[in-house]
Parts: sequence; C-alpha cells; structure tokens
Amino acid sequence: MWTDLSSRLIDTAKSTLGLTREDDKTRYKKFKRLTTKAVAGAKSMAYDDMYEELHSKEGQNKIYRLAKQREKNSRDINGAPKVIKNKDGKLIIKEKEIMNR
Repeated sequence: MWTDLSSRLIDTAKSTLGLTREDDKTRYKKFKRLTTKAVAGAKSMAYDDMYEELHSKEGQNKIYRLAKQREKNSRDINGAPKVIKNKDGKLIIKEKEIMNR
C-alpha cells in the first residue's frame, strides 16, 4: 500500500535532515522532490484501484463506508461539525445551520 512506501521514504528523508553542507542540502531537496513524486504516484495508483473496485458489485457497499468516514473526518474531536462560512462570509457554528446551508 502507498502508506508503507511513503513511511519508508519519509524515514530515509528524515535521516538526511541533519546535514549542514550546501551540497548536502541540494541533495536533500532533490531527494525530497523525488519522494513527493513517488508518494503521489503510489497514492494515485491506490486510489485508481479503489475506484475500480467501487464499480464492481462487491464494492457498492464500500461507497457507504467512504461516505461515513468522510463525514466523520469533517467533525472536530468532540463530534461537533467544523465551523464553516455561508455565502455572505459569516461563520456558521450551529449544526442545523450547517446542514441547511
């Protein structure tokens, strides 16, 4: 999965953080760019696989799991929805107003 790849790449990148010479910094920046591209590619492939699976008959129930998780992620730790703005730019805090927006 892409998380395994990204964690290995991040660990390798962190090991080079302590370098102080200028050429080492340029190597680190180059490695960081390559790492970012590799993680983005792995993530893209994982999402492509997931979306293909959703189009199958067995994957139809996963749509509901994804929607439920997305809704949970949009809440704060205590379970209240995050603060959002309405069309006029005013903050909406109450859950009913957020749902009716």
